Amino acid sequence: MALYKNSLDFVSYINMGDIMKHYINRIINKEVINVKDGSRLGRVCDVCVDIKCGVITALIVPVVKNIFSFVGKKKEYFINWEYVVKVGEDIILIDTDVSKCVKICEQEENKAKE
Repeated sequence: MALYKNSLDFVSYINMGDIMKHYINRIINKEVINVKDGSRLGRVCDVCVDIKCGVITALIVPVVKNIFSFVGKKKEYFINWEYVVKVGEDIILIDTDVSKCVKICEQEENKAKE
């Protein structure tokens, strides 16, 4: 349990959490487009947050598989926040080489097999 110097610190902590939840909810499901090549990567399914600083550190976008890829490892784009150029009403623009952002999720598959 966190200790606060006074009740105002606790209220500030609660308000920051609410603000962060609101901001995250606005980002989830937005489409991500890479301005480098105009490619659509998919929709944000999750975010990484530094809770100490109260900032989003990365966006997570699942790699969309085609209908013929039943086997294989689950992949997702792990996009550092520094690559975000603009967050709009419907889309998020990024500027990066997406091949550097692909992350293979082996741990989740190993857990599912057990």
